[in-house]
This record gives sequence, C-alpha cells and structure tokens, in this order.
Amino acid sequence: MMQAPNLVVDRFLFPSHKFHNSDILIDNDNGREYGTTITGGKYLTNNVYVEVSTALATGETATSVEIDLTRNLSLVTRRTMDNDNNLSVRWFWDY
Repeated sequence: MMQAPNLVVDRFLFPSHKFHNSDILIDNDNGREYGTTITGGKYLTNNVYVEVSTALATGETATSVEIDLTRNLSLVTRRTMDNDNNLSVRWFWDY
C-alpha cells in the first residue's frame, strides 16, 4: 500500500495572515503508535519558539518551548505525547 508523503507547509509558501510567522507540519507516518500528527509552531519573540503537536487518531498532544539564550545556546523544554517531561540545553555551531 502506498503511503502519502510528509507535507511541510511553510510560511513562505502561504504568505496569508493566517500563517504569518508560523510553521505547520503534517506528518503522515502510519507506522508510529500515534499515526498522523499535525504540528504547528510560532516564534513568540525573536528568541522564543513554541510548538504544539496533535495526533489525529488519539487526540494526544505534545508541546515544546525553545528559548535562545545566546547565538549558539538554547534551552528546550518538552512534554511528549506519553506525558514525559524533558529539559535540555542545546549547543550548536553555525558555520
């Protein structure tokens, strides 16, 4: 059986006010426990990004908040669909 591809709807593809500064991801992965998920995210400020995911089959949700502390360091909090809570520090180098 052919599986539908993942679809990323980006703010650059849909410049309408409804999607302004927002990202939407539709992930159609029937092999996972939660099946298809819809994820939406938005920068609330220049350094704070909030993301919410919902599994269509179960209604479970996951949330994530990323705060850029410096140019190369960010703090990420997550609550997964299994209600696990995570806190991590992410360091990256853009070259």
